[in-house]
Amino acid sequence: MVYWDDLGFDTNFAVDSDLEYPGDGRWTSPQVLVGDELGAGPLAEISPFEDAPWLLASGLTSVGGLYGCPDPDALCVFARGESAVFVGVREPHTQTRLGITPVRIASAHEPSLLLMTEVDSVSAFDADGSRRWRSKAIALDLHILRTDNGRIVCRGFGLDASTTVVATLDAATGAFLEGGPLFL
Repeated sequence: MVYWDDLGFDTNFAVDSDLEYPGDGRWTSPQVLVGDELGAGPLAEISPFEDAPWLLASGLTSVGGLYGCPDPDALCVFARGESAVFVGVREPHTQTRLGITPVRIASAHEPSLLLMTEVDSVSAFDADGSRRWRSKAIALDLHILRTDNGRIVCRGFGLDASTTVVATLDAATGAFLEGGPLFL
C-alpha cells in the first residue's frame, strides 16, 4: 500500500503505485533499488515535479508504504519490522537508512518531525533523516493516538497485555510530560 501523502507533509513529487507492467518487459523509466535484494520489481513511479520520473524497486520484503517526509524532496520507504529509508526524489541513489526497526509511522507537524514507533518506544526524525530523539520504553504494541500542541499522546499495553499504558511526550525532546515509562 502506498500512503505517500497521508501524513500531510508538503511534497515536491507525485507517486503512482498503479503500475502497468509493459508487455515486452522493458520499462521506459530507470529503476532505483531500495534495500539489498537484487531483482526486485518496481513498486511505484516517482515523478519529481521538475525532473524526469523514475521507478522505485525494493528489496525490502515487507514494504508497508511510501510516505512524504519533513523534507519535501524526500520519500520514506517504510518496511514494517524491517527498515525505513529516506530516498531523495531528485537524486534517488541518495538514500539514508534510519537505523530503526519500525512498526508504525506518524508525523508531528509543529516541529516537522517524522515519528516512528518501534515495539516499545517512539523515535523522531528530522528532514535529513537524522534521529532527533528516542523516547524511553513506554509500552508494548505502541500506537501514537495524536500529535498536537507540541505533544505526542501514545497508548500501548503492559507486559500482561491487560494493562493499558497511556503516555504524553514532548514532541521537541521525547521527554515524558504525563504518564511514564513502563520499563524502569
